[in-house]
Amino acid sequence: MCATSAAAGVGHAGPSAASDNRPPPAADGGTPAADAGASAADAPQNAPATAPLSKNAQKKAAKRAAQEAAWAAQKAQKKEARRARQAAERAARQAEWEQLSPEEQEAVRSAKGAEREARAAAARAAAELAATPAGAAAAAAPVPACAIDLDFDDLMEAREVSSLVQQLMYAYGANRRAARPLRYHLCACRGRVAAGLAKIGGSEAWKVTRHEDGYLAAFPDRAAVVYLSSESDEVLGELDGGTTYVIGGLVDHNRHKGVTQARAAAAGVRTARLPLDEHLEMAQRRVLAVNHVFEILLHKANGASWADAFAKAVPQRRGAVPREAAAEEAGSPR
Repeated sequence: MCATSAAAGVGHAGPSAASDNRPPPAADGGTPAADAGASAADAPQNAPATAPLSKNAQKKAAKRAAQEAAWAAQKAQKKEARRARQAAERAARQAEWEQLSPEEQEAVRSAKGAEREARAAAARAAAELAATPAGAAAAAAPVPACAIDLDFDDLMEAREVSSLVQQLMYAYGANRRAARPLRYHLCACRGRVAAGLAKIGGSEAWKVTRHEDGYLAAFPDRAAVVYLSSESDEVLGELDGGTTYVIGGLVDHNRHKGVTQARAAAAGVRTARLPLDEHLEMAQRRVLAVNHVFEILLHKANGASWADAFAKAVPQRRGAVPREAAAEEAGSPR
């Protein structure tokens, strides 16, 4: 009986021991073992390890990083140099201003005020002209192109080149202020003229198309090109928006008279002269500066008559008088 009891006790203790060794149930009723299995099944597969860069790739990456660092340093250096240059220019202008007398400073202020008023007056005149039928017609028409032929470097002295560069700057200023600017081109822009333009601050940002080659390379259609020459037998009429008008970029004080006419004729390009004699009486010679011819075309393209364009562009010191006014003064109206 004791053996049986012992056997029964052993038999009873076996299941109890096994039950006590089991892990406790999970909170959701499952078993931790099952949950662990599910988690392992649901876990994403580990991404493959990135392969190490080859020596060649490492060299390229290092070279690229070095280049980027050098570019950044160069950019910062240029920026710092630009700031230093601007600060030096401001200091120089301030020192120059302080050296002026109070009267001279007032004269400078007055000149700047007069320039602002001139720009405002030009804007008002352009607005008034745009309100006229002629101005409206001009506004609807395409804007012609004006090309300056700069292929005369070998015929000019240094001071004449400097004068030409200044005239190109004046022409750009007038074009920038116009309501309808001409398409401004500088052809054969190289050599001393190009170097002179580069010395003008901000000239690289001008809205001007530069060509190193001559005007025929830029405008090969000779039928759509008119070379302006005071020696031409043809008088220029109305402007055509599809035509390029070429002005000879030559300052020679009439030493090379007829050279632009001869070159244009040799190239088979049509020439024409401005109707100066038909509208003006001039006390001095009829040769005009490049910027004056440019401004005449500019005013005409913006709707002015030839007479008004000449009156606005030709300097009064040339003694230019409209023929109608000259005739009235002589007592013989035309």
